[in-house]
Amino acid sequence: MSSALGFEHFVRNAFEFALKKEILRSDDPAGLAEAGYFNVSNDKVYLNKVKVAVTYAMEIYNRYIRNNCELSESDYDDLNNFVNSVLIADNANVIGNLIDSYKKKFSPYYS
Repeated sequence: MSSALGFEHFVRNAFEFALKKEILRSDDPAGLAEAGYFNVSNDKVYLNKVKVAVTYAMEIYNRYIRNNCELSESDYDDLNNFVNSVLIADNANVIGNLIDSYKKKFSPYYS
């Protein structure tokens, strides 16, 4: 299960990947790469911030993967399915597990 730091690193790494520069805590353009948001995501406002950060990070990678990699139709569908699953998740633990599953499946394409 992904931790709060796992969440923060996932978001920071995606922005570093896209911007090609180091991103520090809360230094992404929207200031969402912050483990504290994950820790207080029992509050709906912060859960929504976590969802936005994770789905944006996934879409950064998804765009790269779609433009540079050959995948099966099923894998292309999974790129969208992960994003949709994060958006309907009802807690941070579910999102953490989705981050872990996404990275396991797709990180070989962007690492």
